[in-house]
Amino acid sequence: AIVFVVDSAAFQREVKDVAEFLYQVLLDSIGLKNTPSFLIACNKQGTIINTLRVTRSAAPSTLDSSSTAPTQLGKKGKEFEFSQLPLKVEFLECSAKGGRGDAGSADIQDLEKWLAKIP
Repeated sequence: AIVFVVDSAAFQREVKDVAEFLYQVLLDSIGLKNTPSFLIACNKQGTIINTLRVTRSAAPSTLDSSSTAPTQLGKKGKEFEFSQLPLKVEFLECSAKGGRGDAGSADIQDLEKWLAKIP
């Protein structure tokens, strides 16, 4: 399983870097023989994946033709949606510091439940 954690406090400042890293992790995950369970744990679900997908698909392809991973995410000519991927991507909200500020306990019960379902 893969859990991709987005830091919502820094998300707005780092949205491009987060989207680029997520894009690459998704491409690499799709290329795996056993498609992993994939979870994005975050407070905000909006990303700029579609813009990045369009930019990347216009770039020259890699010279390494031995890779079986796709060169773009989603369906060509359509807006990106996670449902277009051959792996199921799930989202959930969580907080490692707690829901009531730093003094509160961590709010990761949904993450723990998701991990418990992984075979």
